[in-house]
Amino acid sequence: MSKPESQALQATGTEPKAKPVIGRPSLFSESLAAFICGEVAGGKTLSAICRTPGLPVPATVHRWRRENSSFSADYALARIDQAHSWGDECIAIADDSTMDTVTKTDPKGRTYEAVDHENIQRDRLRVDTRRFMMSKGAPLIYGEKVQHEHGGEIGHTHTVQLSDRERMRRLATFMLEDQAAGVTIEGEAVHMSIPETPATTGLQPVNHASMSPADIVQGVTMSPPLDDHEQ
Repeated sequence: MSKPESQALQATGTEPKAKPVIGRPSLFSESLAAFICGEVAGGKTLSAICRTPGLPVPATVHRWRRENSSFSADYALARIDQAHSWGDECIAIADDSTMDTVTKTDPKGRTYEAVDHENIQRDRLRVDTRRFMMSKGAPLIYGEKVQHEHGGEIGHTHTVQLSDRERMRRLATFMLEDQAAGVTIEGEAVHMSIPETPATTGLQPVNHASMSPADIVQGVTMSPPLDDHEQ
């Protein structure tokens, strides 16, 4: 702008307007989304990427992830690739020994190489930090795997309280099975006491040794008392 033109604008009170400052983008862009995913996959953090002029702030990127399912899937895959990149960085840091020693001078003015413990601890911190983030970003690949193996058998014991009638029925069943198989049971005789009731008062116990298992199954456990002329 020439001087006469500038003086004319000042006389009229009109000055050229400055260009508006363009802020951070907030609308979703396929190109920006692809660039961000590529940078993340390469090992950069989102905060470091978003410090680049012309890129959205991290909060905008997170909003894009919530609102755009396609970008959310691409970003999730980029985070897995990011963990792989960090793994490569861990190996590079561990293998780099160029800074493990430092040149020092003793009181006599002689130089010597000494272990630089501060740098070694710093490298350890860098590796541990990446390992921690890898285990969180890709837990199925870099997470701590804990495997439990179980062996042996598990036994269950059930206690069933049987009634007297059920016990007698099962005893008779066992006797029938032993009789059919020709098995003779030896041992001490088992005496069963049946409490007296009005229905059983006056009855004499039957000798079970002379009874067949079929009689026991039918419930014939007592016999009427013998008359005087039958004794």
